[in-house]
Amino acid sequence: SMLIVDDNPQVAAILSRVFENDYAVTTAPDGRVAYELAREGSFDVVITDLMMPEIDGLALLKMLRSNPVSHNVKVVILSAVATEEDMLKAYDLGVDAFLTKPTSLKILRMQIDNMLTSGSSNTGSQLPAAPDGSYNREEQKFLLRCRNIIDTHMTDENFSIDTLTAELAMSHSSLY
Repeated sequence: SMLIVDDNPQVAAILSRVFENDYAVTTAPDGRVAYELAREGSFDVVITDLMMPEIDGLALLKMLRSNPVSHNVKVVILSAVATEEDMLKAYDLGVDAFLTKPTSLKILRMQIDNMLTSGSSNTGSQLPAAPDGSYNREEQKFLLRCRNIIDTHMTDENFSIDTLTAELAMSHSSLY
């Protein structure tokens, strides 16, 4: 089951149509309504906008992660406007994926399908865990930058380590 949270009814309708054949889709116009629904029913995945009235996507994420009933739900933040700080805060709070609009609906669908079939909390969209369980701020920024480059080139069949190192302005050995 899926909960789509967006204050724009057109975006919610588009996302609903994409997933309605394979998921039981429920929509909510803001984070307050979404949290009430999440407390009542169990959802496998929540797709939420970042900026909404009353309760925004980050506050909703924090509430979902702090509730034992909804703690393990997969959460995807889909936002038109997102700063690096927003993304870092979302990953700190435990978001499973953070995508910026516009995004490919095929990629969104594949990412959600992979999250749900993998059965693990680290879907490849999350920052990998450090050996001691935490990264400093600079490491988080670096990993987020790598993740954004990879997401940008996800459909590029010629994407390679050389492309990644060029975009990071690093040598192959430094990246390794």
